[in-house]
Amino acid sequence: MDLNPEGRSEWIVAESVRDFVSWDGMTNDPVVHIPEEWPAVGPAVPEIRSLISDGFGLYVQGVFDLEQLGETAAELAVLHCAAGPDVRGADALPRMTSLRYLYNDPYKAAAMPTVDLSQLAELEQVNIHGRGLLSALNAPNLRDACVEIPSLTSSTPLSPSLRSLVVVSPEVDFEHLAGSLPNLARLSLLDCRQIDLSPIRRLRGLEELHLVNVRCIDHAEALTTLPALKRLRIDGTSRMTGLARLLELTVDSFSAYGTAFDSNFAAAAKRKNWHVTPAPNAAHSHFDLIKSDSGPVEIHFTDWVWLAEALGGDEHELPTSFELETALERVIAEQPEHFPRTHSFDSEGDAFIAQTSDEANALELLKIWDRVLSDPAELRRRLRRRDDISSV
Repeated sequence: MDLNPEGRSEWIVAESVRDFVSWDGMTNDPVVHIPEEWPAVGPAVPEIRSLISDGFGLYVQGVFDLEQLGETAAELAVLHCAAGPDVRGADALPRMTSLRYLYNDPYKAAAMPTVDLSQLAELEQVNIHGRGLLSALNAPNLRDACVEIPSLTSSTPLSPSLRSLVVVSPEVDFEHLAGSLPNLARLSLLDCRQIDLSPIRRLRGLEELHLVNVRCIDHAEALTTLPALKRLRIDGTSRMTGLARLLELTVDSFSAYGTAFDSNFAAAAKRKNWHVTPAPNAAHSHFDLIKSDSGPVEIHFTDWVWLAEALGGDEHELPTSFELETALERVIAEQPEHFPRTHSFDSEGDAFIAQTSDEANALELLKIWDRVLSDPAELRRRLRRRDDISSV
């Protein structure tokens, strides 16, 4: 086929389907679209089969039964399931023996049925959400994966062939992850509550590591044992052990932001291509200050481990999010000029979140709340039991 000015092969398709074909932005393959209005609008099944046989992928946005692909399912190389439960006939997925790339919609992923995709030998890249298609992570030649799930446990399949992995999950069994991926070169962990990095020593080939909104990191010094590490990013971390040892790193680039980094560490980390930015409340607050270019300023509290320790460790019952929220509300009620616009609890992120009108007001609010949290006796007084709180 001839190449167009962008260097892509031109295709020749019937006039009836021309409005439903395009280039896939993720894989650079041609794809045929199943629109939301299908079958009233869009290509007919014989046209879809013909396009797949000609090398087109499939982008499903409407109600569609994959069983209608028949024998051409084995020829399909690229599949976007952007319609979640409206994509039917999931039993056809294991028969897609030519499949190289698989994506399913994050907003409707919970409804995807469970199928075994571990035998798809051509599968190289997946972007999956929920547990229904999780077996794809064990495909024998998988190289690149992005997965968003409630937890990554020791039972989560992980192909040793993986070179790049992105995990969005509040809970990650890092011992299992590090022990399963001998060829991993790039790793990103997002929105995880706590990680012990000790097992990372086993990832000898790791070149790039991103830890984003990983609230607590233990044994960061293990990063100094990685001979191939070149690029490191740590953002949104509120507590870290082994921080000082990071100054021993010889990485090409290091980007960091969060309350775990104070001004002293930032000063010591001034090197070429190193950018360490302490959060405004670093080293003196148990809250994170989250600023944006527009909109309100947010205050986050996620350090429940510290809170339990401040209240006497295992001997004291950890307060519920409702109790903490009520206690902080009581404190600020004494100074109503700094009362936040809104406050709520994010169950997925395990975070208490308050919104204020501006940064100056947020910093004043932090000072008031930190004074209470820094005094265990005062904190216990504010955290009366549930029957007391319910009467307020």
